[in-house]
Amino acid sequence: MTVSMSVRILEIHAERLVEGELNKVQMQTQLNAPSGPLERRSPSLLVMPFVFSVNFMPASGTLTFHGQIAITGEAEHLERISKEIEEKKLYMPALQLAFNHSVATSVLVCRELGLPFPLGIPQLSVNEETLDKRQQAPVVR
Repeated sequence: MTVSMSVRILEIHAERLVEGELNKVQMQTQLNAPSGPLERRSPSLLVMPFVFSVNFMPASGTLTFHGQIAITGEAEHLERISKEIEEKKLYMPALQLAFNHSVATSVLVCRELGLPFPLGIPQLSVNEETLDKRQQAPVVR
């Protein structure tokens, strides 16, 4: 019951809308996939289209990728996946793969356009009180 998946980006639209340095830019990423019937190219191949988009706020740039996820495997297993998607259930392994591939590609495109990368970099907040207690605590080895 093994399933193999691959992602192919078919179309890329990317543009930077402003000149100069970008400060305090926020991003919204979105992955859309159909909830209707998928294309069945053979008994062992199912194709799921997707659209990945990144919008920058204030409006400083936009990225849109159109692609396909090719899912190969046994016919019975692919039929079950297809029915689940038609019933509006998410097939998370395929969506996660498409998202990861799209984010990796968007890093390259953003670098070329001089836009911030669409990766959430965690912000660390330091509680001064906790920091003071850690510095005073003895180290036990």
